[in-house]
Amino acid sequence: MQSERVEIALVLDGSLFKGLVTDHQIGYGVVASRKDPTKVGVSEFITEEIVTVSPKTNIHEAVRIMGIHRHRKLPVLEGEKPVGIISTAEIAEHALACNSCMQNIFGELEKTEKR
Repeated sequence: MQSERVEIALVLDGSLFKGLVTDHQIGYGVVASRKDPTKVGVSEFITEEIVTVSPKTNIHEAVRIMGIHRHRKLPVLEGEKPVGIISTAEIAEHALACNSCMQNIFGELEKTEKR
């Protein structure tokens, strides 16, 4: 994860999505606990019940899901096969060029803050 400069890694069984592991899970679960990372398996930290979206999910819905679940990244699955990860940074980059997107995003953020 460090060499690829990523904060999240999808865990696969063959080509099927099984869950994910984050840099925070590794930091707290391995480094902070002073465990030997060469002896700790990903299975100790995998998060299996993950909120995901499909490639057909529109940006507005992805933002709504991120807000509800307080996630910065969502795996994108086609069936059980991962096809990517969408992030708040990518959505923000898109929104900068799309005025109606910005309005929708701010509307969703306001709803989330009121909860």
